[in-house]
Amino acid sequence: MKDIFQSNDISLVIDNNVLVDLYEIGAIDILFKAFKYVSIPRIIYEGEIQIIVKDMLTKYKFTISDMDDETAYSTYFSLVNDIELKKLSTCDRYAIAIAKGRSIYCSSNDSLVRRACNKYDVLVTGTLGVLGRCFMQNIISKEELDLFINKIKSDSTSCYISDKVISEFYDQVKLI
Repeated sequence: MKDIFQSNDISLVIDNNVLVDLYEIGAIDILFKAFKYVSIPRIIYEGEIQIIVKDMLTKYKFTISDMDDETAYSTYFSLVNDIELKKLSTCDRYAIAIAKGRSIYCSSNDSLVRRACNKYDVLVTGTLGVLGRCFMQNIISKEELDLFINKIKSDSTSCYISDKVISEFYDQVKLI
């Protein structure tokens, strides 16, 4: 995870769950400050993203993406036929395949998506990775990071990240 925090010019394909988390905690703007290129798969943009989030996204520069290279198509085909990953949604497979094809991060909190990314050598991060990058890049302060984490932990959002994962995240951020 060190790379997501410290590397320059990182780009990512983002899943709906991370967009919703960032929207709900009032931090969607930091996504566009922290990453060089933000891509939303067309299938996710058209089929999953709520209108209120789409309206917020109009303020920022991002790309609506499709699979457009052999690596993406090959990865998608492999994901469709991978029995261990049969519960991945079509949208998840698209996000992973696009990220693999472009050699960029796939951003999702879904554990099955993360397992698939690891299996197929796709860089992966989630809401905490985005927040950690913003903190390490001095886009947000420690106080803002803590505020966002407290919102994630509260009942005021649909976000769910376990206390264990949050504790491990804080340990990683402090070590870097």
